[in-house]
Amino acid sequence: MEELTISVTAGPSHTLVTVAGECDLHTGRQLRDVLTSEVSHGVRRLIVDLSGLGFMDSTGMQVLLSVRTVLAVRGGILALVSPQPVVARILELTGADQVIPVYDTLQDAQTAG
Repeated sequence: MEELTISVTAGPSHTLVTVAGECDLHTGRQLRDVLTSEVSHGVRRLIVDLSGLGFMDSTGMQVLLSVRTVLAVRGGILALVSPQPVVARILELTGADQVIPVYDTLQDAQTAG
């Protein structure tokens, strides 16, 4: 089992969370804790870079959807960037890509309205 690594970079217009490894039942709590901590600190625009995430199950999907909901209630935005094909497929199959914007590049996510 591959570990999950998460780094957070706060910028002037958004906070970037870079995720690598695998997000599953055993590591989903780690992702949830980081994302909810950022939201609780008042982040309005949260961009999650998934380019290093090789696997995500329903646990990770639930984390992303719940964080998106909390941000939306607070007038914020969650955006996803560069998911690997297997993760992109999960986003597509669950319909999450219909409620959370997914961008090909970080630059696209940063310049999106």
